[in-house]
Amino acid sequence: MPARYLLDTNILSQLIPAPRGPVTQRLARLESEEICTMHQDRGRLQAAPWRRAA
Repeated sequence: MPARYLLDTNILSQLIPAPRGPVTQRLARLESEEICTMHQDRGRLQAAPWRRAA
């Protein structure tokens, strides 16, 4: 089955501060095969400001 939902950086970044928030609850109702993300988003999240706090 092809992916139906492409998660962008904004959606993924909402998962960091609120791992049990509404985004997670919505994603939990989907099959994992329905969800995909672009590989560039991994780099964007790794370079995010909350990672530089150290």
